[in-house]
Amino acid sequence: MYRCQLCGMSVPKGHAIRRVVTEKREREYRHRVYLIKGRPQGTEGFKSRKKEITDPGGKGYETVKEIKVCADCQYRLWAESQQRDRENAQDHPTG
Repeated sequence: MYRCQLCGMSVPKGHAIRRVVTEKREREYRHRVYLIKGRPQGTEGFKSRKKEITDPGGKGYETVKEIKVCADCQYRLWAESQQRDRENAQDHPTG
């Protein structure tokens, strides 16, 4: 059971929490190298399974703030974002 942070309605017990991201920031991730260790050398009948994994890094987004909302508010926010996308598409036609 939780309270919607937009309309204040109490959502009944057993309903899934719906989270909506309200703020995010761009983030740059650095290059990383992992070493995954398997079984130790010398375990009966098995070889050591060490594996190196490389993560190239890059750019992405992190969630800064999110709110808990009811199903009605989530739908309303989704519909508003779809309307904004349509308006932006009309203002900037691709050629």
